[in-house]
Amino acid sequence: GRCNAWRKGHLMNVRQKFLNDMWLGVKSEIGDDRILTREAHKRDLKTVIQETAKCTVAAPPTLNDYVRQQLRWRRSGTKFWFKDMKEGVHPSFAYWYHCFTYYTGPFLLIVAIVLDLLFFPLPSALKSWSILMVPLITLAGMTLVTAFRQIIYYGRPISFTYLIPQALLSNIVMIPMSWYAVLTIRRQHIWVTRNGNNHNNRLMIAIAITGIILLFIVNPIIIIAFGCHHHHYD
Repeated sequence: GRCNAWRKGHLMNVRQKFLNDMWLGVKSEIGDDRILTREAHKRDLKTVIQETAKCTVAAPPTLNDYVRQQLRWRRSGTKFWFKDMKEGVHPSFAYWYHCFTYYTGPFLLIVAIVLDLLFFPLPSALKSWSILMVPLITLAGMTLVTAFRQIIYYGRPISFTYLIPQALLSNIVMIPMSWYAVLTIRRQHIWVTRNGNNHNNRLMIAIAITGIILLFIVNPIIIIAFGCHHHHYD
């Protein structure tokens, strides 16, 4: 969003839409770069990416600031994905596929767990190991997904140094944060990291605690309970 160059005619044509974008009755203050690009696609204008362009920006100085930035991006991105589906804005299949997997992933994880509990219970011999197995398998899966994203999405070789930390961050912080972003998607007027609109640090702590509880406590307990239930009827 920091390296945009637009024709004046396009900006003049969409200025009212840009300045008065509404979502669920609230004026949007975030996602300004995305709305300009979407309006260009809707008008069949040509848009290109200059991959050699570089821009020096200040990265979030703390993990707390980084998560708040991601919260803003997730709210904005999910809003525009809903709008894309409603208005039929799909520049390419790759774009559609990326948006679908990215924005539905945290919720499809819940669906996968429920389906696993209902139709694929653990063998009785493995129930005693499930407390350890579930977090390890989940961590392994997230590590694999992170590796694939480095190759496919970022187009560079795997950096093994950060794979496991990134997987832990996804499990403990980013997935619960994604749920929270959708639940609070109406807050398109809050920038989160600017103008004093910062969320309280307790919110980030609560998100992290939620992720830890789900991954290491609730998930194994549910699997054991359902496993025992299925074994009883077997």
